Amino acid sequence: MKMPALNQSVAALRVHGDFFCPQYITHMLGCEPTYTHSKGETGRSKASGSTWIRRHSIWTLSAEDRKPADLDAQVTELLGKLTQDLSVWEALHKEHEIFLSVGLFMEKGNEGVSLSPVILLALGQRGIMIEFDIYDPDKELLDDDPCPCASGLTYGKCCKVRLEKADAKNDTGVTETVAP
Repeated sequence: MKMPALNQSVAALRVHGDFFCPQYITHMLGCEPTYTHSKGETGRSKASGSTWIRRHSIWTLSAEDRKPADLDAQVTELLGKLTQDLSVWEALHKEHEIFLSVGLFMEKGNEGVSLSPVILLALGQRGIMIEFDIYDPDKELLDDDPCPCASGLTYGKCCKVRLEKADAKNDTGVTETVAP
């Protein structure tokens, strides 16, 4: 018996570290990131104008949002853009945290998502940990809530915009990707 499909999923591969040059990660993985910043840089809130100093470096590659959820396809999309050389992944994993950040959005209760053994093996071979944020359909995310994709932005400035663009794309057939 198969459980009902999850309404929507967002996924991003993230590399975190205290100090690293984002261009080095780009070179090693063979792909331009969707978002990056370095430790010590100043961040600024577009909404309030407040500033802060970034506590770590981050390199992020986002997959296209899927509605209905298709986490296998998102992981395949991400890994397909990156090096297949496992020795590169091993070297990166020794000095950096590498994880797949997943936001799962339910439309109603008892929806589910699965990952195939092939995808789990590919993630494991690369030392990629998975972090899940699961959103209850009865709890509305507020614009000032931290974004579920762990971008460091607020929901109103990140995934809300992406979800609205994805809905518009589904309504009009227009393809546009918005990165956090």
